[in-house]
Amino acid sequence: MWTSLDSWEDLLTANLAYLASEIDVSPNYGVPISPETIPLLTGLKRLHEYGLLSTGSQPGDQWTSYKADRGWIQGKQRPYYDFLIPTVHEMVDVAKVHKLVDALMKHEDIVTTVWSDSDEYPKSEKGKINEAREVAPTLPDTAQNEAGKATDKTYYFRSNASPRFHWVTLYREAGTAEKLRDMDWTPRTHSGPTNVDNIPEGSSTCGNGPNRQRFQGVMNARPLAVQIAAREWTTTLNLQILVERTCQKVGLGKKFKHVLTRKLMVEVMDTASVSQLDERT
Repeated sequence: MWTSLDSWEDLLTANLAYLASEIDVSPNYGVPISPETIPLLTGLKRLHEYGLLSTGSQPGDQWTSYKADRGWIQGKQRPYYDFLIPTVHEMVDVAKVHKLVDALMKHEDIVTTVWSDSDEYPKSEKGKINEAREVAPTLPDTAQNEAGKATDKTYYFRSNASPRFHWVTLYREAGTAEKLRDMDWTPRTHSGPTNVDNIPEGSSTCGNGPNRQRFQGVMNARPLAVQIAAREWTTTLNLQILVERTCQKVGLGKKFKHVLTRKLMVEVMDTASVSQLDERT
């Protein structure tokens, strides 16, 4: 299904159908949404009205449980939010996209990494990691000119996170509650690539079609992949609200709201649309 979508509006609509559990898979998730995502759905759906295509998220959380076969288990996670935003679209001002990224990079409560989802970046020699916090994409001269020449860093890889890992989930376990408090935390999951060498070559954050080609709708919109995560282990930071307020501050309005509403109304009227989506996925 996703490979046949050639407009950004179609991609947003299909992703909203996934978030509404009308279809069971998205391009980069082969399973229905997880229970922990449900409290985030209102904010995730609303951000699509700004043209943001949500590709991953996690709430902040801390918990302790007991299992008879393992003992006491404790976990904590930082909130994170990943999305794509188009830079080539009649309803998107690329200068405001650049301002959005700059504002997120400067926000003291989060770490931010951004790169062009449609471009490639120079890779280091095998076994080495490029720790540079700014890296220009590898582009033909004509594309470089279209990107705004050397002074325009819109399509640069940029990050203020650790170049190695920014861990977002930690676990520890022990036989007793007393021992649990003394156990060291074990890293379990980290946010996406925080250096150019960890960006999968030829791959899109939105997922890929057969033979790993990027979706036409993604290529047409030349989006930036943006990932943000809390700096601290907090359960109170709402990243969806943070991003929405930043969009409003830089002047990125709900330009896609009416378009998405019309498309969703058409799909509701077509009683076969959901089943057809499932068959084509």
